[in-house]
Amino acid sequence: MIQELVPTAHVVKAFNTLNYATMTDPDGPVTIPLAGNDSDAKETVAELVAGMGLEPVDVGPIRSSEVLEGMLTIWLNARQAGTPYDYHFRQAPAP
Repeated sequence: MIQELVPTAHVVKAFNTLNYATMTDPDGPVTIPLAGNDSDAKETVAELVAGMGLEPVDVGPIRSSEVLEGMLTIWLNARQAGTPYDYHFRQAPAP
């Protein structure tokens, strides 16, 4: 939405696939998807992510953020069903 309102803004979607507990104590590698239209802005955010000990991965343009935002629905549904709230992405080698 911000990118649509201010097309010249350097917007990067990150961190919304990570809950606060995992952010403070990841207990292993955690992947942070980055979505945005500006490669320099994504590189800046990737450096921030890596500096926190997390693994950045570029998932494409800002329109990909809609998919990332949908993860909240999955987490909330699982939490309401009584499933522990510890979901996050983790990169794995392709088969």
